[in-house]
Amino acid sequence: MLGGKKEVDVQDTNSLEIDELANFAVSEHNARQNSLEKMNFSKVVSCHKQVVSGLMYHFVIEVEEGSQLKQYEAKVWVKPGGSSRKLEEFKSVDGGLTSADTGVKTEGWCDVSLPFSLIFIHCSFLVAIS
Repeated sequence: MLGGKKEVDVQDTNSLEIDELANFAVSEHNARQNSLEKMNFSKVVSCHKQVVSGLMYHFVIEVEEGSQLKQYEAKVWVKPGGSSRKLEEFKSVDGGLTSADTGVKTEGWCDVSLPFSLIFIHCSFLVAIS
């Protein structure tokens, strides 16, 4: 069904593709962060797929972050024909920040130190904190 989400059985013996896509999401998130601390893929908790122009996979993924297990939501888009894939979203299930989020990011919030203050830049506005 176009646009509708369908649950994927992550316990199925054919879930290797699902594990690979979830591992891709974690690896891609790590690559986008400027942090020495990397997450390690542990397992897929749940997965739904949605037919779009290709397939959108909606994951809940368990990762090892430091010595703790944490859960994240991720969306991976696989283009028609499976020729390429893209991480569309990666966020904490509990809404908290990842350890990598406290560093400099390649998108979204970033912090720049200047002699007079710390400036936060986001989209088209900027706020100076003295």
